[in-house]
Amino acid sequence: MIRRLLARFPWLPDVVTLVVLVAGSIWRYLHVFRWHDPRKYVYSDMQMYVDLSKRISRPDHVLRISDITHPPGMTELLAWVYQRDPQFGPMLWIQFLVAVLIPPAVGALAWLTFGRSSARWAAVATSLYFPFVDFAGYFLAENYLTLFAVLSLVAYFGALRVSEVMAPGGRRTGLIVAIAVLGGFLFSIAAVMKMVAMPAIGGFIILHFLFTHGPSRKIRALVVAAAVVGSIPLMAWQADRCTKANEGKFCSGSNKAPSDFLLGHYGRIQGITWRDPKKPGHVGFGSPAAYQHGYRDKPEVPFLITDSKKNYEYAWKWIKKNPWQSLVLGFEHVWDAFGGSLTWPAVATSYWPHAQAAHYGFLAFLLFPTFMLLVDVARKRGVVGLIRSMELAVFAPLFGVILSIFVATGETRYRIPWDATFLILGMEFFRRLRIPLREVTEPKPEETAAAPEPKPAAKAAPAKQPEEPAAAEAEAAEAS
Repeated sequence: MIRRLLARFPWLPDVVTLVVLVAGSIWRYLHVFRWHDPRKYVYSDMQMYVDLSKRISRPDHVLRISDITHPPGMTELLAWVYQRDPQFGPMLWIQFLVAVLIPPAVGALAWLTFGRSSARWAAVATSLYFPFVDFAGYFLAENYLTLFAVLSLVAYFGALRVSEVMAPGGRRTGLIVAIAVLGGFLFSIAAVMKMVAMPAIGGFIILHFLFTHGPSRKIRALVVAAAVVGSIPLMAWQADRCTKANEGKFCSGSNKAPSDFLLGHYGRIQGITWRDPKKPGHVGFGSPAAYQHGYRDKPEVPFLITDSKKNYEYAWKWIKKNPWQSLVLGFEHVWDAFGGSLTWPAVATSYWPHAQAAHYGFLAFLLFPTFMLLVDVARKRGVVGLIRSMELAVFAPLFGVILSIFVATGETRYRIPWDATFLILGMEFFRRLRIPLREVTEPKPEETAAAPEPKPAAKAAPAKQPEEPAAAEAEAAEAS
């Protein structure tokens, strides 16, 4: 019935996709402007971003070492808006616009990697994905990282697609370089929002460049080189800004990584208080995932959170003394990011049922199907085929994310910006699922017991045999 309907109305899937995108946009508008105005949820990390943005918006402010614990993207954006409207009114439109652009961006990435049908499935799933709506209601960097990381991958694959569809020549080369430079710039925006963009996209590029089927290494090298050029202006600005504020010590974007390393490898603790007895003030940071585990210890260390040397020294001292515990904690951080904890801040608000339901949905309909798809690719094409597959290339950014979480600390908020991977691969699993019910329906026990001797009519079965290879070939063609 569905096939006949689609044959008669081939445009129907596109219309349904568009309707869902519009409905998702309305949902995001209501969430940001009516139900969850981010200006009413300024506390913890959000408070830190807003307070810092107000300080750096003053013309006479000189960046201090305590101002660079996080990448500058979010605070600079907030400062720019604050200078124009102290009530942060324009930020609501920016938050809304970014959230609205994420579904079509994920759809575009799915189109370039697996085709038009995959694009529709991914765009629909992303439109209905609660975490991407929820983070639009906070002054946090997650949705910005999601959008610009996905767009950088869209530009990367778009440049490679141009190399496949256009004839060789100067015009093709120029277009490839232009798209790749744009992709590099988009990547740099993601990196100034969250530093994890660097290992994530870096890991993807290494795997895709070395192993994935596709255009020649020469073309890929051209795309990567052009992307690097496109990322230089913003990345250089970020490093220069951070290094100057870090008392001249090189800093690529923020100086908080050593303290995160200590937080993640100092035992089963909820948080740490950094307090130098010789200086006024103190800073405390904790992990929402550790709190959910029931960890309540909050040790105090006698130095500032910005003292990278001391943070590393204390962390390595504990690791050497407790190597097995440290290893297990690293795996716990990874599990916290994928399934072992619920998403903060939503879990601590009235939206906790939505966040918890979305988390269960992620486990059942995205995480598990994604791994099943990768296993199926390995089963059909072998390990080498998996390594060279587009499926693993789309998954590749998660390797950098996992490594970052393992050596620091973990919670689902660190993974969610990369859930485009699961939305594409998880939906691809369901899109490829073709199991006619008549092939898996087994006879009832009583029918089996009373089954008569085979009749001559059963010999008609061989006539169906030619259909099976044809179906198998069609499935293989679709999978390829």
